[in-house]
Order: sequence, then structure tokens, then C-alpha cells
Amino acid sequence: LIKDRNAKRALGDPALQDATTLAADERTSARSEATNPPVAGVARSSSETKPAGSPHPAHFTTVEAEASRQQAEHKRSWLLVVGQLAAPMAMLAGISILAIYLSQPLTADQLYRKVRSETDVNSSESLVAVEDEVNEFLSRFPNDPRVAELKQYQDRISLDKMERRLQVRSRNGNAEASLLLPQETLYLHADKLAEESPEDAVAMLQSLVDLYGPSTYPEAGHHSVSTKAGRQEREQQERQAACVQLAERRLVSLRASLSKQVEWQLALLRERLDTAERLAGTNPAQAAAMYQAIIRLHEQHSWANEIVAESRHRLAATKEQE
Repeated sequence: LIKDRNAKRALGDPALQDATTLAADERTSARSEATNPPVAGVARSSSETKPAGSPHPAHFTTVEAEASRQQAEHKRSWLLVVGQLAAPMAMLAGISILAIYLSQPLTADQLYRKVRSETDVNSSESLVAVEDEVNEFLSRFPNDPRVAELKQYQDRISLDKMERRLQVRSRNGNAEASLLLPQETLYLHADKLAEESPEDAVAMLQSLVDLYGPSTYPEAGHHSVSTKAGRQEREQQERQAACVQLAERRLVSLRASLSKQVEWQLALLRERLDTAERLAGTNPAQAAAMYQAIIRLHEQHSWANEIVAESRHRLAATKEQE
């Protein structure tokens, strides 16, 4: 064997030379570690840390490369945080912009359109729903050409509120009713009467206007408005004036509805008169009963005076024929 090994060494066998070289390197490395132990924190070369028989060589990492890697990871983490915060920040910015936009005061045209839209939809209802818009328009745009129209709306709102206060007081019993002025009591009576007899309600309201109308208001009394008695007197006069305005407004609406009702009733009574006239030749008793019914039901209604007079005339003629 010794002869063969020597022969191979002499012939330059590569395998034998590699084994010899590796053995020498290992002995040298062992002596180096014994005399120079490794320093902590300093990376060793791949040849020093590579275990025997390892299929993959170890990577050599420097301090600078490790610092660059940590800096890159730190940068990525900040980008991730910023990305997560971007959506809620954008939402908050949008809400802030919307709040600023909504807090801006409306223009004169916007206020006017809002008021008119309410009056167009609820022309016969109260305007209290847009009272703030009406007051804002009048205070901010006193020189606008539409001020006169808006003041009319303001007056209507004031009358609506007063009418509701009167109705509440009348429903709350004698304690509240005793605080009403005579004009206010008359108005409430006429308003209630309108449900049963519109004609009588119209007559009562007209009498209220004639008796307490604006032309009959006395000048300020002998009390100064700076005194308590003077303020009370002025307040009563203002309530009287407002009550008269309520009565005038109620008269307009009652007369309009009464006119339509009268027109319909007159047409119906005229048809009944014609029917009674046709019956007079064959059944005079039935015709006479119809004439008497017209007289009895409508002789108190001024709008039916002509029909009642004609019924009396035909009734007399029918009795003569009997």
C-alpha cells in the first residue's frame, strides 16, 4: 500500500493531492482558532463557517448590508402605515369640506325659492315651516325687490301663529279663556259657527271688522308706553288689530267657499222648482209640498231669496187650482 501511495503521489494523482491539501488546511485552521479565537459580532468567511460536507455554501453578510436591509424594512413599514391612514384622512377631509359648504349662508335666490316652494305646495297651509327663511331674507336683503312679497308671507305667518294660540286658549278651559279679549272671543265663536252656518259666520265676522276695524282704533292712550299700563294698552291694541286681520282673512276664505256652495245649491233648488212645476198638473199636492219645503228650509238664507219668492208664488197658484 505504501508503495502504491507513493507511486500515485509520484504520478500526481488528483484525488490523493486533494485529500492531502484538505487535511493540511484543517490542521492550519485548528491552529489558527486556538491562537486567534473569533471576535463576537464579526462575520466569518464562508470557508471558516462552512460545515463539513455542506451542500450549499454559507453567505457572507457585512455590517453595512445588514444596516441597509433594516433601513429598507423600516421604510416599507412607514409606507404601509401611511397607506392605511390615507383613506380615513381623505374621508375626514371630505366631511370637512362638506361641512364648510353647508355652513355657508344661502343666497337671496336660494332663500326665495325655498319659501316659494313651500307656498306652492301648501298654498292654503301655514308658512311657519319656512319662518326662519323669511326672517333671514328680510334681515339680510332689505333692498331686494321681493321684500314686499316676503313681508306678506311674514304677516301670514304671524296671523297663523296667533290663530293657533287663540284656539289653544279656548280649549284649555275657563282659566285660559278669561284671558281672551272680546274681539278674540267673537272671532273664535264665528270660526266655530262657520262649520254649521257659513252665512251666519260671515255676518258675525263682518260685524267684528266693522266694529273694531283699523279706522276705529284710538290713538295711544294717556299712559306712556314706558309705563306698565302704557305697555299693556299698546299690547291690547296690537292684539285687537291682529284679530281684525284674522277676521278679514277668514271672511275672504269663507266667502269664496260659500260662493261655490251657493252656486251648487241654487242649481239644485232650480231643478227642484222645475220638477214641482211639472208635477203641478198631475199631482198638485206633491208640488205644493215641494214648494213649502223650499220655503221652510231656505227662507232664512239671503242668497235664496229669489228662489223662496218664486216658490211662494207657485204655491199660491197651486192652491188656487185646487
